[in-house]
Amino acid sequence: MKKAVILVLVIILTMIIASFFLNSSRRVKLTYYVIIEDSPGGSTVPATGKYRVYNETFLVKAQPEKFWTFKKWVVNDSLIFENPNLVLDIRGNTTLKPIFERRKCTVNLLSNITQAIIIVNYSATTIPCKLTVPCGSVLNLTPIQLQDYVPLNDTMVLFVEDDTGLVFKYTRKAVPTEFVNKPECEDGICIVRYPPIFATSVVKEDGLEKYVLSVCMWNLKSATGNIEVK
Repeated sequence: MKKAVILVLVIILTMIIASFFLNSSRRVKLTYYVIIEDSPGGSTVPATGKYRVYNETFLVKAQPEKFWTFKKWVVNDSLIFENPNLVLDIRGNTTLKPIFERRKCTVNLLSNITQAIIIVNYSATTIPCKLTVPCGSVLNLTPIQLQDYVPLNDTMVLFVEDDTGLVFKYTRKAVPTEFVNKPECEDGICIVRYPPIFATSVVKEDGLEKYVLSVCMWNLKSATGNIEVK
């Protein structure tokens, strides 16, 4: 009888000890590490670094900088996630890296003449043309004088924040006055031989070019007329 009681007590004690260790193991959480790597063009919340976590859910958010967009998450160098708000069930050590991409902007360059030439950051470009550059770029634009035209614009610096366009204005070069036969003028009377004398010059008035035509005939005073040229 005594042995039976002792045996029962041993069994009960064994069950109590086993139950204690079983419950204790259930309360223990496994520890892992999540590493968030840095990437150009943006940041993360929480910030880049090494975090100790348990077998639980981990939340992280990617935030692109100005002129950048979020592209994807790379998890453990293999898994790809395209949502900037990432939710992961951590079951082991994990490495996260956000990938950001620079936005592209379009710059349309136009002119009031054909085959105008613009220096864009030290490279010659014939306009009209369309440039595709990273948003946030700085462009130095210098119009070049041509054989028959001069630019009305000076060198300008363009900070490209979005799609934009510019028009470069040119004007025709002034034509110097030339006489076929130099007249002999006295008291406003121009006397020439033959043929009649035609001379041209260019003046600017209200932003327009005007060709002034002078005509001298036998014993006639000079007469002028204006011809507007667009």
